[in-house]
This record gives sequence, structure tokens and C-alpha cells, in this order.
Amino acid sequence: MANITSLPPPLVVPTSGSWYGNDGSWSTFTIAVGNPPQEFAVLPATNVANTWVPIADDCKALNISDCGSKRGVYPFNNTISPGFQSNFSSTWENIGLFELGQNAFLGFSGNGAFGYDTVGLVRGDASQTVQIDHQPVTAYASPDFWLGEIGLGNRGMNLGQHDHPASFLTNLKEAGGIPSRSFGYTAGAPYRSTKVPASLTLGGYDAGRATENLKISLNDDDDRPLTIAVQKIAVSNSFQDDGELPITPFLIPIDSSVPDLWLPKSICDQFESAFGLQYNDLTNRYILESKNHTFLQKNDPVLNFTIGSQLTDGPNITIQLPYAAFDLQAGLPIFADTLNYFPIRRAANESQYMMGRVFLQEAYLTVDYERNYFNVSQANYTLPTPEVKIQGIEPTDMPFNTTSPSDNPSNPAKKEKLSGGVIAGIAIGAVAGIALIAGLVWYFYPKRGKTYELEGGANQPLEMPMKQHPEIGGNEVSELVGDHGKLEFPGEGTVSEVDGVSRLVHELPTPVYELPTPIPEMK
Repeated sequence: MANITSLPPPLVVPTSGSWYGNDGSWSTFTIAVGNPPQEFAVLPATNVANTWVPIADDCKALNISDCGSKRGVYPFNNTISPGFQSNFSSTWENIGLFELGQNAFLGFSGNGAFGYDTVGLVRGDASQTVQIDHQPVTAYASPDFWLGEIGLGNRGMNLGQHDHPASFLTNLKEAGGIPSRSFGYTAGAPYRSTKVPASLTLGGYDAGRATENLKISLNDDDDRPLTIAVQKIAVSNSFQDDGELPITPFLIPIDSSVPDLWLPKSICDQFESAFGLQYNDLTNRYILESKNHTFLQKNDPVLNFTIGSQLTDGPNITIQLPYAAFDLQAGLPIFADTLNYFPIRRAANESQYMMGRVFLQEAYLTVDYERNYFNVSQANYTLPTPEVKIQGIEPTDMPFNTTSPSDNPSNPAKKEKLSGGVIAGIAIGAVAGIALIAGLVWYFYPKRGKTYELEGGANQPLEMPMKQHPEIGGNEVSELVGDHGKLEFPGEGTVSEVDGVSRLVHELPTPVYELPTPIPEMK
């Protein structure tokens, strides 16, 4: 019988060791989908609830050489794979083919196959995979989401009248894999001398990667939960005099599913002058001539974003980004040839404002969905490399006293039966486990009769004990001012072409994810 009086430790997800991207170089993590498992290098997506992987048919349509490998698709069955192949997974449960809504307000479009399958977080080798069954998966066709994604969002999904799966984080918590619905993430920095990889902790955070932080309540708008206020932007060592840019403070959500900063056009115009950028009308991106690129690399400008919880008053911090964080290269299918580009985009209106992954190269983000707030701090890149300091975040719905796994050193690898009949290394669905859950079910979210499996034993998610910290440290929680209501988004963008390649763009449905229009079956 599982000991339900102790919490699992946070889950430190190791990076894949590889950097991928057609719009920059990004530190990735490895997931496995299906049975037998098909592996992918993916990026964390803060506003997506489930797992996304590129579908095999998309690479065939794009007609790009070595497409699968460039999109982080690992070989499958000792053969180069173009993407996820549901017909080879014995555990795939198909829902249907749908148009997608993820980032539709940015003009993204596309479609994907929705279904359920086994999803695992790969830690080292296949024997260390932390695995969970019957998870919602989107196998998508869209170059706008070049790499797959592991969802860190908290919203549930609506896959039909009676099908409402919870988020991946919620399912992982209920399966006994993490102590709470929380995470800590920074995107890593390939331009640092040591090429610092990303850091992702589920159910906690790495205090060694964070510095003094700003604590903000989650936004009431489920489409924009991680909204911050940009109060000031200052630039130094650019083509213009040092100092603050004349801006009007604005609210903007952090969203790691896109690389760029989607900013008001007035601010983009100032960046264009400060950094000698050229606007490319075909791709709606900013590029640099060689001489300007050389100047910026030599002078190493610095951008300072002063952010707060309110537009003008209240506590704030400044996140400093070197020019190197914006010195990215993009290739197919964005550009026909690899070009230097500056990752800012013109937002048509405030519904398109977005602080993308570029920002998280120099910022550390901690989100606690249990208590409805998040922290932002400058990422710690001091040398020597900071010591790893994993801090666990306790859940708020535990009906019993909790103890740290370190309180039971004789069995550090033991997994707890929190819900869903989970004991790592013990057969799923044991009768005793089901009886135990029946006694505790009213404490937890409604179950759908699913079973989850965490492959543990000696391969526990985290080798170090969890330190009990009921809340994330930081300043007093501040409420965002401004309109928290739903923003009206423009219609979905039309399908465009780049170099003759049809651009399918899509995204997962939003708030409580509503699946958009089904796509008719092809005759």
C-alpha cells in the first residue's frame, strides 16, 4: 500500500542536449509519444495545455530536405522519421482532424489530428522515462510551430460534449509525478560563453537560476494569464543616444510558444531606428544588413525592460537583455535563405501584444497555479555556474499532513498513490489502489476513469529531496490593473505562401479549449 502522507519531489526535466529551431537556436527537451515511443525534441509552451508534435504528413508537404530532423523528430524504428505517425502507435485513440486556434489572433492557422496517447518525459534514456497514459495529443501540420511543444498551461480542454481532459500539469500532479500544478522555466542562452541550456522544473523551481523577483497575480483572462506591465524600455550602445524610449506603458502576456516580441508599431519603429533594422513586407519581419549586424555585434547594445504589475505604480524590476539575445537567424520556410533577423513583430492592436521566448532567455519564470500568481526575475548567469537549488511548491488541496521525501530516506524512490491508481513500478489499476482512491476522490478533480503510469522505481523524478516551501518567495502579490476581460481577436489569417510553400498555421483551442471546425474527410 502506498504511503499517501508524503509528497513527490519536483520533477527536474533534463534538456535534450540539442539546440533546434528555424527562427533561432533553442534549448529543447525530449518527450516520447505513443507505444512504441516516438521521440521528439520540444519546447515548453506556457499557454498550451497539452502535448504537440509535428505530424509526418507536414514534412512531406513542405518538401524541405531532412525536414524531420530539423524539426526535432528523432529516428523511429531505426529509420529517419518525418514526424508523428499515429498508425504505428498501439495506444493512439483518434478524436478527429480539426482546424486549430493556437495564436490565431497572430494570423496563425492550420490543422491537426487530435487524439489520446501515452506521453513520457525522457530523462537520460528510455528506461528513465516518466510516463503518463491517455493524454491529449495534437499532431499538427504547421510550420509556424516548427518544433513540438510540451504544454505548461493550466486550462482544461473541451474535445467534445462529454470529453474535457485536464491539462498535462494537472494530470501529472494527480498521477503522483509532481507535488503541485507549478513550474519554473528559463529558455537558456546559446550566446553565453558556456552556451547555457534551458532549465525546466515541474512542481517547483530552481532558485539557483533566479534572482530578485517580481510577484504578480495571474490575470483573470485565461487567454493571457501571465500578463505583465511594461513600464519603461531603455536602450544603450545602439545607433542612437543612450536612454529611455518614449513609450506609453502597456500590458503584455508572456507566452513561450512564439519566439518574438509582438509590440506596438510605435515601439517597433523606435527599435528600427535604434538598431538599423529593415522591415521585410513579404515575411512581416525585421532583418539586418551585414554592416549593421557587424556594428551591433561589436557594440553589444543592451535593452532594459522595466516591468511591473501595474502600468505606472507598484513594485517593479528591470530585465536586462543583451543584443545577443536578439541576434537570431531564420531559414526555411520563413526565408528562402538563412538571414539575420531581429525578433520583434508589429502588433496590429493590443490583442496581439506578446512577450515571446526571446524574453525568457534572460528572465526566469515561476508559475504557481495553486495560488494563482507567478514570479519573474532576471535569470542568473553568474560565473561560476550557479548551484542547482530545487525548491518544491506544495499543493493547496492536500487533505492530510505532508512530509518531505527526505523524511523517508530508506525509500527515496517510492511513488505515492495520489490519484488515478498510480504507484511507480507497480501494475496500474491494482484493486487496492482503486479502493484507496474511492475513499479520497472527493478531494480531487473529477476523474474520467483514466489510468496513469509513472515509470519510477530507482528512477525517481528528482535525485535531491524537495524542500518544503508552501509558496514562491518574492514581493507582495500585486493585481494587474487594466481591462482583464476577454479581448476581441481579429479573424483567422488566411493561408499565405512563402517560396511556394503553403503555410498551414494553427494552434490549440483556447481558454477551456474548444475544438474549432472539423475538417471534412477527404474522399
